[in-house]
Amino acid sequence: MDSSGQKYQDYKTLLITIGAPWYQAWWVIALEVLAAMSLIWAIIWMRTKAVSRQKDKLKILISERTKELHLAYNKERQLNARLAEEIDQRISFNRALVHELKTPLTPMIATSELMVHLYKDEPIRGFAGNVLDGSLALNKRIDELLDVAKSETGMLSINKRKMNLSKLGQDMYTYLLPRFGNNGVHFSYDNGGQEVFINADKERIKQVLLNLLDNAAKHTKTDDTVVLSVWQEASQAFISVKDSGEGIPKEQQAAIFETYTSAKKRLTKYDGLGIGLYLVHKIVTKHDGTIIVKSAKGAGCEFIVTLPTGSKG
Repeated sequence: MDSSGQKYQDYKTLLITIGAPWYQAWWVIALEVLAAMSLIWAIIWMRTKAVSRQKDKLKILISERTKELHLAYNKERQLNARLAEEIDQRISFNRALVHELKTPLTPMIATSELMVHLYKDEPIRGFAGNVLDGSLALNKRIDELLDVAKSETGMLSINKRKMNLSKLGQDMYTYLLPRFGNNGVHFSYDNGGQEVFINADKERIKQVLLNLLDNAAKHTKTDDTVVLSVWQEASQAFISVKDSGEGIPKEQQAAIFETYTSAKKRLTKYDGLGIGLYLVHKIVTKHDGTIIVKSAKGAGCEFIVTLPTGSKG
């Protein structure tokens, strides 16, 4: 518009074009993509190399460990073979030893028994009785040593059958009553009027009773009491041997079921090798049972055996 308000008849148009920034140029973008791809490739290559190196290290480590395990296996196999050989030798030696000891002992027992029955006059009858008692005690020790060897090698056998525990208790009472009576000890048996049956090895349970009662005989004196009891509660059978003897000190009770405890920690009247209670514990354990002791020095002692009445194994 001019000053008079008229439009200019003659004018020109100026076209200005603004281009994109240089960093948005195609060649810049292409370089950026190429750089990113190169970086990704470099990372992948470095990771691959690292994994490869780690894999090589693992191969070497596995190889070394395999060699060590192979050597350890061979060594263990040699030790097991040597141990098995030593166990076989020990078993063979013990059997041979038992045979050699029992061979001369058998006629001694038979002869002394015959002399006790034939000779009624003293002192010959007393001498024969001493020989018989000594021979029977030695025979018992030999059997115990063999059983210890069997238990230590896992060969202590248990043949379970249904048996009358009450009847066995009565038999043991009748058998040992003269021994306790001769020592002035009051011995009694109580089964509470029950007939208790268990599934067990009769000879082994008899061995348990003999050892526990023998232990009571060693630690009682004139006018003391020993009570053998058998009873049942639910599916559990119980055997108790209780005496009013010298008792066992608290600090020694934890070790009484170990082998040779009597020799290592001798009490006032303990004799033998101290393997009787060890065998009792082993036999009871083999029957899936337990044994505990309740005692104090000078306050008597009670051994309580618990056995399952049902069939196992």
